[in-house]
Amino acid sequence: MGKLQLSLLWDVFAISTYFTVSLLFWYSGLLPDFATVRDRAKTKLRKLLYGVASFGWTGSTKHWQRHESLSLVLAGLSTPLVLSVHTIVSFDFATSVIPGWHTTIFPPYFVAGAIFSGFAMVQTLLIITRKILGLEDYITIGHVEAMNKVIVLTGSIVGVAYLTELFMAWYSGVQYEFDTFYKFRAAGPSVGLTGS
Repeated sequence: MGKLQLSLLWDVFAISTYFTVSLLFWYSGLLPDFATVRDRAKTKLRKLLYGVASFGWTGSTKHWQRHESLSLVLAGLSTPLVLSVHTIVSFDFATSVIPGWHTTIFPPYFVAGAIFSGFAMVQTLLIITRKILGLEDYITIGHVEAMNKVIVLTGSIVGVAYLTELFMAWYSGVQYEFDTFYKFRAAGPSVGLTGS
C-alpha cells in the first residue's frame, strides 16, 4: 500500500469517526426536544414518529443524569478527535513535496485555524440569534467577550503561523517556496502567471 493510499485511509477513519461522534452529540441534544414535540403532537402518526425519535424520553431525573453522562463522554471524545482529524489532514500536506505545503507548522496551524473559524462562525450566528430572539438576558456580553478572547488567541496563533511560513519561504532560499508565498499569495496569482 502506497503512502498516498495509507494517508487517505487514515483520513477516512479520522473524518468518519469525527462525523459519527458529532452526529451522536447533536442528536442526543435533541432527545428532550423530540419528546416535547411528541407530547404536543395532535395526530397518532406524529406521536409515534416523535416517540421513536425521542427514544422514550420522559424527562425523569434518571434520563437527565444519563443525558449529562452521555454529553460528557461525547465531549471528551470530541476534543481529541478535533485534534486528530486536523492533525492527520495537515500531515497529508506537510509530508508532500509541493512548495508551500511541506511545512511542520501545519498541525498546530490547522488545529488553531479550526478552533478560530469554528468560534467565529458560532459567534456570528449567536449574535444574530441573540438580537432577533431577544436573548440578551441569557447570552450576556460576558459570554460574547469570553468567546472573543478565544478568537483573539487562536487568530494570533494563525497569524504567527502565516508569518512563520513567510519567513521560512524567505530564509530557505528555495525559489519555488519564495514564489509560492510572495508571488502567488501576497501579490496574487496573476502576477506569478504573467511572469512579472
